[in-house]
Amino acid sequence: MRTRSEGEPWVTFIDSLGCYWIEEYPTLEPSRTLNGFIYAIWCLYEYALATSDTTSHCLLQASLSTVKNYIPAFRRLGNVSYYGLTFHYYASDYHLLHIRQLRILERMCQDTTFGDWADSLEIDFNEVP
Repeated sequence: MRTRSEGEPWVTFIDSLGCYWIEEYPTLEPSRTLNGFIYAIWCLYEYALATSDTTSHCLLQASLSTVKNYIPAFRRLGNVSYYGLTFHYYASDYHLLHIRQLRILERMCQDTTFGDWADSLEIDFNEVP
């Protein structure tokens, strides 16, 4: 839960839009890597379930909201998704992982928004030449 504003080492930050990120690569400029963020969300989910910790539950909801707010920025219409938002790297393997992760988030949260985005990314993948 240590935020970037608290100094090093850090793992989380709140961006200029007020979105909560758990960073896979806590570098000077956060990478905002999607698959690492979703893996961290799964851990937060398990911790919140195991402990019934209110703070963890709030951070989980904030993290899920961040994914919903930013998934359009990861999408490359008709192509594979970005791995992270800072460096704009992309690869088919990560795109397919994003689809699987979003489907798991849909089941985990009972929220079809994640499934709808997985469907969109799947359509994009099928359009890649």
